[in-house]
Amino acid sequence: MYLVLFDKIYKQVALFVFMEECIFCRIAKGLVGNKEDFIYENDNFFSVFDIKQEAKGHALVISKKHFDNTLELPVSLGTELLDAIKNVVSKSFKDKSVEGFNVIGNNFPVAGQVINHFHVHILPRRRDDGIKFV
Repeated sequence: MYLVLFDKIYKQVALFVFMEECIFCRIAKGLVGNKEDFIYENDNFFSVFDIKQEAKGHALVISKKHFDNTLELPVSLGTELLDAIKNVVSKSFKDKSVEGFNVIGNNFPVAGQVINHFHVHILPRRRDDGIKFV
């Protein structure tokens, strides 16, 4: 009796935790998507293409551990973050039409952050692509 009750409660708690966990945490843990779709991965970051492509090749570099935004990211991860960004950008330059790139971090909803998990956008840029920034 107690084992059955515990099993039911455990499954409900596990489902609640699964549903409450952010999408990037679930991707990092391999619960959503496929690691074969990663553009790049190191010990603390991974990269995937953004599902809402602002430019062809628009990618995200995402921390494996949950940090809400840039202010929570430890400085000690800076080298690995830069490594991930440089590797993703290098791959985008294999497309000969790419002439530059933007690295964008939106922090807090007022600045456009939609998912409260640290990530930066990498937008490969092409001449006359029509993308404008202030």
